Amino acid sequence: MSSFIAQPHSLLYNSTKGALAQLTRCLTMDLGEHGIRVNCICPGDINTVNWYQRGVAGQENIDPSDIERFIREASSNSLLNRVGKPEGVANLALFLASDEASYITGASVVIDGGATVG
Repeated sequence: MSSFIAQPHSLLYNSTKGALAQLTRCLTMDLGEHGIRVNCICPGDINTVNWYQRGVAGQENIDPSDIERFIREASSNSLLNRVGKPEGVANLALFLASDEASYITGASVVIDGGATVG
């Protein structure tokens, strides 16, 4: 998601995400003739320990209600009113690596519950 939407105070993070999307396109051009497909997965808010620890970083005495509040607030960013699950991202990666996706290459696939749509 940070490849497409800038966020305040996240210059390096957003820049590297944008660079990964461009790297995907460049690798696709260089490797396609060898039958190698390259795609980029762009997740939005996915419920992982790293994600919510980053979200509540800087707060002292974090308790489970802080995490629940953070997840509730983040859910409002999604058109589906929830955050994603790691299994959803894993399933997307499995699909992109499968023969079912044999004609998909050079894509940046957003998995964010519609957050970048509006």
